[in-house]
Amino acid sequence: MSVDESVAAGWRRTGWWVAFGVSAMVNVVAVYAPAAGGGGLFAHADKLAHLLLFAVVGFTGRRAGVPGGLLLAVLVGHAVLSEAVQALTLPQRSGDAGDVGADVLGSLVGVWLGGGRRVSPGRP
Repeated sequence: MSVDESVAAGWRRTGWWVAFGVSAMVNVVAVYAPAAGGGGLFAHADKLAHLLLFAVVGFTGRRAGVPGGLLLAVLVGHAVLSEAVQALTLPQRSGDAGDVGADVLGSLVGVWLGGGRRVSPGRP
């Protein structure tokens, strides 16, 4: 691998870490916000939102190089914890087992889709 290719691969990996950090922050803000969003455009729109929020974190985390098992364990723990926090401490929110299911499914999908070939400085 040439120096130019190595530098480009390093920048791509840095980009995935930035995307992972941003998606994780958006996820945390969305699930811990004191008030939930509107009623949604269609039935169960909130479940789709949960699925996508967790899938994006799983995908970007894997592309950044986070080990899949670790990432999945953290996301599943976060899914359960976030619903417990909503149920117990946020009066405008409620915990929902369906949301946990959507979060876990999204985590699985994102980790799986992101687990393909990752860009690393040592590989073209």
